[in-house]
Amino acid sequence: LARAGFNLIPRAQGQKRPAIHWKARAGDPLTPDAVAAWTRRTDGMSVLCERNPRVDATLVVVDADTDDAARQLEAEARAETMQIATSRGRHYWLLARDP
Repeated sequence: LARAGFNLIPRAQGQKRPAIHWKARAGDPLTPDAVAAWTRRTDGMSVLCERNPRVDATLVVVDADTDDAARQLEAEARAETMQIATSRGRHYWLLARDP
C-alpha cells in the first residue's frame, strides 16, 4: 500500500490508536525503511482513507460487523474486493473514483 502511495500509520502495540502524531506527517512520502522500522515495533498498521492522486481514487473501507451485513454487502457488490477478517466481522477495501 505504501508503494502505491497510500499513507500508513503505525498503531500502538495491541491497540487501535496511532503510535505517532500522524497529522503532522500526513502527506509525507513514506520510505520503505520507515515502513520496515514501524512494522518491527508494532503489531498493526492503519491506512488513511483519503484521495490518492497516484491511483486517482479514494480508499474506502466498509466495516461489516455481522454475518448478515457481510452477506448483504457481498450480494450488492459489483466487483471482487480485498477482504480482511476482523474479530467481529469483515472489512471490505474499495477504491472509489468518485467520492
